Amino acid sequence: MRPFPPQPPSRRRSGFSRLDLLAALAACGVLSGLALPQRARAGAGAQSVGCVENLRRLGLAWQLYAQDNAGQVVNNYDLPDTLGTVNSGTFRTWAHNVVDWTSARANTNRLWIEKGRLFPYLDQDVSVFRCNADTFVSP
Repeated sequence: MRPFPPQPPSRRRSGFSRLDLLAALAACGVLSGLALPQRARAGAGAQSVGCVENLRRLGLAWQLYAQDNAGQVVNNYDLPDTLGTVNSGTFRTWAHNVVDWTSARANTNRLWIEKGRLFPYLDQDVSVFRCNADTFVSP
């Protein structure tokens, strides 16, 4: 058998054919589809790490407060007593916010958080009181 003669250089084509390109795009689509659930889990994992870090910082703040106050922990009042300490201006509880799933200002009042007894132990950072994974908006 005799080998085929080489094609002239002007007729030779380099690169992908349409079929090659279509197969490569299909493979990329399948692989990216398989990776999406992994990316979603990774994002939730990163958010939960932030929440755990916030809980760690809050726990440390409680311990530091107790060390500075003869082993006593900061007050944790119920709703009427929390609002009472806010209205009287004494701010004797740890955060002064009460979550009742409404849009009441007591739920997210930054000034009240800053007047809380734990706030100086949190490096003046109010973001500790909210988990990044919490995206629920109350009605």
